[in-house]
Amino acid sequence: FLVPPEVYQGDIIEPVYAQTPILNMPVMKLTGLMGDLPLPVDAGNLSAYWVGENSKPTNTTGSFNLEWLRPRKLGVFTKISNRLLAYSNYAIDAIIRNKMSNDASVKLSDGLINGTGNQYQPKGLFGSTSGMTAGTAMGTNGGRFTADALADMKMKLASVNELRDTDTYGVLMRPEVKWGMLREKAQYYTGQSSKTGTPVLPS
Repeated sequence: FLVPPEVYQGDIIEPVYAQTPILNMPVMKLTGLMGDLPLPVDAGNLSAYWVGENSKPTNTTGSFNLEWLRPRKLGVFTKISNRLLAYSNYAIDAIIRNKMSNDASVKLSDGLINGTGNQYQPKGLFGSTSGMTAGTAMGTNGGRFTADALADMKMKLASVNELRDTDTYGVLMRPEVKWGMLREKAQYYTGQSSKTGTPVLPS
């Protein structure tokens, strides 16, 4: 027999989407796709020039590449014993569906961020980390991402994109990085009884 797809869509898939933080960021979502999708992408910007009267700007050629989006499948499978069904009430079905959605959401988030693109995994945002160390990836202060580094990063993002900047971008970070930044302390001046003061960032 065939199971209507609406059962999975409403009870399992939609909660997975809602619980996956990266899908709630301002990203483009494509739905209803079947098979591989060729997607033209802009690979080079045009240049604007100041020109004089009766003169023309330098010819610049934009470039486009073709990226292939290939679907990946994520599945969750579990068995339920007759004893569990006998000693539980009707709520056990909803509990199991909720656990399946939670586990799928965690796996989906990890794949979208850290997926290697090999075998059945998607290629995540940080899928390739070859040649990167704590120093090169996170800065020179012991590999720790500080509040000052965050402010500097936002300044540089706004600088290179100042005409289109609407301050709507976000920062994707691991919980360890977030709480490490929240635990930063303000440095006191020399001669004070304590070397650290109040936190730099509010909780």
